[in-house]
Amino acid sequence: MPATVPLPQSLRSLVPARVRDHPRLRALALGAGLIPPRTMHSLGEADALRRLAAGARTVVEIGVFEGSSAAVLARALPEDGELHLVDPFADPSGWALRPEAQADPRAARLAVRR
Repeated sequence: MPATVPLPQSLRSLVPARVRDHPRLRALALGAGLIPPRTMHSLGEADALRRLAAGARTVVEIGVFEGSSAAVLARALPEDGELHLVDPFADPSGWALRPEAQADPRAARLAVRR
């Protein structure tokens, strides 16, 4: 799958919150590569994830959301490494997350694959 370049933050910030946080629209934009996955970790935590995954054969992440930390892990794994993603909150009812924090597992898979 070819890499895509997200729309610039200056343009993304002009989108009203009700559109930006709409679960289906967000999933479409994320899946198409127009927006990056929301990051739920700090730069220091991303560095720790990279260090821990470097050279590992298998990594399991529990709690995927939009795939931002999964992408960090995937880039740190060797070519033949395996990344297993488990998201207990991928329930279509969305009961576990705030409405603006809903994520679509298919869009997250596309973001990680890219």
